[in-house]
Amino acid sequence: MPVLVFLCISMGGNDGILDPGDDQLWTQASLFIDGTVSSGDQFGWSLAVGDFDDDGKYDLAIGVPGDVVDGLDNAGSVNVIYGGSDGLGATGNQLWNQNTSGIGGVAEVDDQFGYSLEVADFNFDGVDDLAIGIPYEDIGSEEDAGAVQIIYGEADEGLVSTGSLFISQDEPGFLGLSEAGDLFGFSLASGRLNNDNHYDLSIGAPSEDFDDATNAGAVYVVHGSSGGLQFNDEYSISESNLSVPGGRRANRRFGYAQTSSDFDNDNKHDLAINAWPPFQSSDNVSAVIVAYRVNHDFIFSDGFE
Repeated sequence: MPVLVFLCISMGGNDGILDPGDDQLWTQASLFIDGTVSSGDQFGWSLAVGDFDDDGKYDLAIGVPGDVVDGLDNAGSVNVIYGGSDGLGATGNQLWNQNTSGIGGVAEVDDQFGYSLEVADFNFDGVDDLAIGIPYEDIGSEEDAGAVQIIYGEADEGLVSTGSLFISQDEPGFLGLSEAGDLFGFSLASGRLNNDNHYDLSIGAPSEDFDDATNAGAVYVVHGSSGGLQFNDEYSISESNLSVPGGRRANRRFGYAQTSSDFDNDNKHDLAINAWPPFQSSDNVSAVIVAYRVNHDFIFSDGFE
């Protein structure tokens, strides 16, 4: 029997208090919503908000990493529900997956497209775009190496596949190589992480291996520009670069989760990155590392402390 997974939206009231009388319940079984409910879809596993059609109303992206796509279990999809004057509505809703025309790769069993989501204006056109993590994507013969798909928003249109960008560590000019089990795209964050007005994308690869530590994990920051995300000046961050006792160690899973904000109120975006070791011990514990940007010109080697 299918297991119905749903998403509940509670509306804010005039006094700033949630108003349950206007709440919404969304599933892939909701009237006129694209997709088909099946067991283990994980509808709502990840969520992100943006204005993808530049109409001044917020839209909702919903990750469904367990979605069945053309008979392929856990290939994954993303539902997008657009906002209107009365809140979110089914009109114009979209279902994205790797079998959608213009999207990189192809849907495969266990890819989990939509495992993570992030929103920012990555191509500097004034309209929000959507980054989609595919951490279990196979790259060539490398199983679960991981990838990220960027779908760009367009005024009056919403998300469109035209010019969409597929990112893996095998892209020309990208740091490192796609390797089995890296889980590149497991977590995502965005912010203005260097001295310009363009949004950058931070991509977690929590099972990244190093010569001195397997599954230590890393985060890759891809810089934005007026021409979109660029692969010629990204940074790789691991615990060896930060003030972490013991430095980089095996099984830390650095990059398991992350977020960006201006934590010290200095008008520079900072990164908070989680390390979550699956095997706890006295010297190998979970932690959140906050890297502060302190220099206007560089993001990491001279820009964080």
